[in-house]
Amino acid sequence: YPVLPPVTHRNLWAGWFPAKVQGDIPGELFDPTQPVGFRDCNNVIYNQGRLRKMFGYNNVNSSALEGGASVTSLFYSLVLDTFVGTVDNNLYNNMDEATPTDITGTATITAGTQVDIAEWQFETDAYIIGCQRGNPAWRWTGAGNAAALGGSPPQGRWISVWQNVVWISNTLTEPSTTFFSNLGAPTTWTPDD
Repeated sequence: YPVLPPVTHRNLWAGWFPAKVQGDIPGELFDPTQPVGFRDCNNVIYNQGRLRKMFGYNNVNSSALEGGASVTSLFYSLVLDTFVGTVDNNLYNNMDEATPTDITGTATITAGTQVDIAEWQFETDAYIIGCQRGNPAWRWTGAGNAAALGGSPPQGRWISVWQNVVWISNTLTEPSTTFFSNLGAPTTWTPDD
């Protein structure tokens, strides 16, 4: 078998790339006699003595999804291995591809209001759950269209999954309350929980 050379590590903070000059960003944060190079730089690299914009930008979508509409969520699901997001009144799958797929189905999404998304995986069930204050929670299994979550979950602003329980908080009538589903059952919501 041929011997493979070791893979080099890209240290973007120091600006090191194969066959390029490596160097730390100048300045000393803890020595007041030295000039401070920077405190916080986003999307830049230090290469050959200067800061440059980070390369690698790629325009994924070949055309606009909806003219003038705003993106109100973008979520990568590890269990479904896909990007989903909401734009205007619609839910899309494959947001990282040239033509995302509309999977709105019966989910109710209000344009301009942020949507929060979490993923559920318990035993053989795996799907994402979305909520938007004032609208019923919905779920998408990775196939077909989204549908109502089921049961009677609150119509809250924030959603999270922790310890096999779905947590929803910040409803219109109780903005400081967090509600939770039954253990292992995201479609079962006991009153006063």
